[in-house]
Amino acid sequence: MTLLRLDLHTHSRYSYDSFQSLDAIIRAVRGRGLDGIALTDHDVLEGALELDARAGFRVIPGEEIRTSAGEITGLFLHERIPPGLSPQETIKRIRAQGGLVYVPHPLARGVPSRIRRAALDEMLPYVDIVEGFNARVPLGADDVAAQRLAASCNLAVGAGSDAHFPFEFGRGWVEIEDFATPEEFLANLRRGRIVGERKTPYYVAGTTYLTKRVKLLLRALKRKN
Repeated sequence: MTLLRLDLHTHSRYSYDSFQSLDAIIRAVRGRGLDGIALTDHDVLEGALELDARAGFRVIPGEEIRTSAGEITGLFLHERIPPGLSPQETIKRIRAQGGLVYVPHPLARGVPSRIRRAALDEMLPYVDIVEGFNARVPLGADDVAAQRLAASCNLAVGAGSDAHFPFEFGRGWVEIEDFATPEEFLANLRRGRIVGERKTPYYVAGTTYLTKRVKLLLRALKRKN
C-alpha cells in the first residue's frame, strides 16, 4: 500500500498575497519530503495547472474562491471559477467540473475571508471536505471545532499549511492511500491521518500584511511607470 503525504492548502505568486514562484514551490515540496500538494491560489487556477504540467510530483489543481459569503475551495478543477458568486452557484460550478468542495478554515476567528457561519450551515449538505487543520489559523481550538463539525456531518477532514512562503510547506498535511480519481481521493481521505505544526498569530498576521502591502506598492509603481 502506497501512502502519500499531501499538503492540501498552498499558494503561489498567482495569489494576491504571495510571491512564491513555481520553481520555489517545487524545491520546497521536495525538500520537505511531501509527495504532492493542492495548489489553491486565490481566484486563480493558472498557476496550479502550470505546476501540474511540470512539477514531477502529485499536484491537485485547486482554487480558493471568494464567494459572496466567504471563501470556498474547489479541488480537481480544470477551469477557473470567477469570484463573487453565491456559495450555491460556486459549489454548482465546482461539481460541474467533477471537482470536490473543500471548506478552508471554516470556523477560524481572526480570518476575515472565512465562510460566514449561516452560509456554512446552509451548504454543509453539499460539502465534501472540511479543513480540520490549517497551520495559519490563529487558535488551535478553532481547528478542533472544525474537526468536530466534520465528524457531526460525516464529512472528510483535510489539512494544509496555507503556505505563502517556501519554508511553510509541510506545516500541515494529510497522509492517505494513493488514488486515481477524485472519488477515490475522497474515499481514502476519510481513512487518512492529519498532521500539523501551528505558527503564532503574530507571525501569520505580520507576514500576510507585509506581503499584501509590498504587492500593492509594486503594482502602483508599475502603473506609474
